[in-house]
This record gives sequence, structure tokens and C-alpha cells, in this order.
Amino acid sequence: MKKRKRERSASNQYQGTTVESTGPVIEERGEKRPEADTFFRKYVAERTPVVLRKCVPDDAFRANQWNLPRLKEKAGEVDVRVELRTAGKERGFGEGNFIHTNLAALVDQLAAGEQKWYMTTQDAGENDEGRPALLGPPLNALREDFPLRPELLRTLVPSTLNVWMGSSTTGTSSGLHHDQHDNLYCLLQGRKEFKLFSPNNAIVMPTYGDVVHIHPNGRINYAGCPTRADGATLDADEQWKAACKQRKAEEELADAEKALEQGKEGAEQRLAEAEQNLESLLDEALDQEAFSAGTDEEGDGTEIHTAKEPEHFCDRNSESIDLPYLHCTLHPGDMLYLPAGWFHEVYSSNPHRSADTAEASYHMAFNYWFHPPDTKEFHHPYESTYWEEEWTERCVSGVVQPDCTATV
Repeated sequence: MKKRKRERSASNQYQGTTVESTGPVIEERGEKRPEADTFFRKYVAERTPVVLRKCVPDDAFRANQWNLPRLKEKAGEVDVRVELRTAGKERGFGEGNFIHTNLAALVDQLAAGEQKWYMTTQDAGENDEGRPALLGPPLNALREDFPLRPELLRTLVPSTLNVWMGSSTTGTSSGLHHDQHDNLYCLLQGRKEFKLFSPNNAIVMPTYGDVVHIHPNGRINYAGCPTRADGATLDADEQWKAACKQRKAEEELADAEKALEQGKEGAEQRLAEAEQNLESLLDEALDQEAFSAGTDEEGDGTEIHTAKEPEHFCDRNSESIDLPYLHCTLHPGDMLYLPAGWFHEVYSSNPHRSADTAEASYHMAFNYWFHPPDTKEFHHPYESTYWEEEWTERCVSGVVQPDCTATV
């Protein structure tokens, strides 16, 4: 399928690392993990990919000890979504052919040498208050094996965490795409080969969606989907303040009702004022919702891509892209830091199963996605306090505990 021609030029404000000639990704080797502030200054602030050899993101990270028997024992009954590769295709997933099973069934398939099953991102769902969960299955059953905010990137706020599992002795492709979050990719088993293209090339990349803006930090916006550089909606701060006011008003109403039940002096007036205040805030919220609904369209004749393919994927693979790129190969114990907006194609593979061993052959990775920083300050990576406040509220509401351990 060929991507239709864009009907207008995009705005490119990207200020990070670019690729002038094809070559390897920068590597860091050493017995110690880089200091978080140094790592931020050298790579995160400059939007530079880097490979860290034989390194863990945090001393509490134990996902590198996972194997198939351990996963089956700790999370075998957890329901997961598995993608099935189309019969006869040598490479590639991403066609949306999914089944629902449990992790034990996937483990058994991989142990038997099955190469058509692949577990990718899972639907993490929401908590009772409508807040997105950080962990989907099976990570919600393995949460003791990793920190939610690893030391290496401790000032960035996580969006989601994922585990990826499959098997291929010939290599399967992820398809050429970019992510909207900073990615810390930790390889646990197998082999991963990456080709990376700078966000500076986003305008000429054959994405299914129409690129309209590239932020200075590499965050890419598509037609009809404007965001700030940190990935939040344009009115996120205002919406957050309104939600906080509403929550306090609801708390005051509950306290006023309790005071009335206890027969406290002035409780009736307090209750009436609390009800009026909450009603006023709810009316404001409805007005804002109506206004937002009426301004969703671009209003300038821009046609928005509505095909089923994800807008941040490309309609061809990296081999047909005539642009300089960076490349790297990860082995178990290696990590790749990849800033938001960097286009990449990943080839996943594992060696043939040895005839003299019962050890299964498969590939497995764990990754953190972080909201992309929009400043170069280690202690204050976001211009707005929105993501940190949202994280704190997640802790209060029980999505995560204050000590940054996840809840089911």
C-alpha cells in the first residue's frame, strides 16, 4: 500500500541529534552503570540514542533472571494477548491477528519451538477512577522483579512498561515506525538488530499518518492530534487544575454531609455552599467539553488519515529508505536508550535449538516508555509539572504505591 501524498508541509523544530552518515550507535561499556545526571546530560538532553553493554537500569532490576520455567511458575495463569504470524510469511508481525490465552500456554509453545506466537504490548486498562494503569499482563504479576522508576532515568516519568516474547530462527521484523515516548529497551534473551533514523527525517518518512509538526525533542504530531512536546494535550494543565478543584469540592461536599449528620452548627449552610460550588465546577467542565468537541477539526481542509494502520508506522521497511541511519545489535544484558521520535525497525531472532540441550530458544525483551522531556534540566526535565503531579496522584489513588511499586 502506498501512502498518499501529503497536502501541506510540516513544521520541523527538531533540535536533537541527526545522522549525517550511516554508522554504529554510540556505545557505553564499563563495570558500573552511568550516573543518572551524567547520562541525562550526554544522551537524554541531546536526544541521542546509546547502547549500554552488560548493564541494568537499576540495582533492583531482576527481570534479567527470567526464564520460561520461572515465568510459568510466577505468572502462568495470567491472561495475555498473543499475535499470530501469518502462515507462509518469513518475517513480520503487526497484522492484527490476535488470540487470547494465558502465559503458560505461550511458554509451552515457545518451549516446543513454535515461531508463530509473539507477545507484544498488552492492554493495561484503567483503575476504578479511570486512570491508565502502568502495567498490563503479565507484568502486573511480576512486579517484584523491577522498579517502576529505574535509577538510570529516575527523573523521567514512566508512561507504561512492557515485555516482549517470541521465537524466530530466521528473524522477524517489527516494521519501520517510531514511538511517541522515550524508550529504555532491555534485552533479556535472544538477539535484536536495530536500524535508527533521526526524527529530523520525519517529514520525508513514508508514514501512514500525516506528519504536521516535529517538536524540538523529537515528539511527532499528526494531523488532528496536536500535543505539547512532552506528549500531554494542549490544555493538560488547565484540565488538571479543574480536576483538582472538582476533587476538592467533592471532598468538601462529603465533609459537609458528615457535619450535617453530626448536627454541627452551620452545617446546613456549609452543605448548601458545597453543593453550589460543585455544581458550578461540573457546569464549567461540561462547557469546556462541549467547546473542545467543537474545535477538534483542523478547520483548514486538512484530510486526516483514517486507515487501520497506525499512523506512526511506515508503509515500507527500512531497506527501501535511502537515508543515513544508525545501527546496533543487542545481546542479552544489553540496553538501548532511544529518544521519542526516532524511527526504527527491529529484527528479532534467536539461535537454533541445540540438539544436545533441553534449553528452549526464544527472544525476550523488557522496556520502559517515559513521557519525553522538553527541557535539558536533569532535576526538572519537564517544563510543566503535569506529569509529576499526575504520577503523584497515581500513587495516592493506588495505581502505584508511594514507594513506586505497582498494584494489581
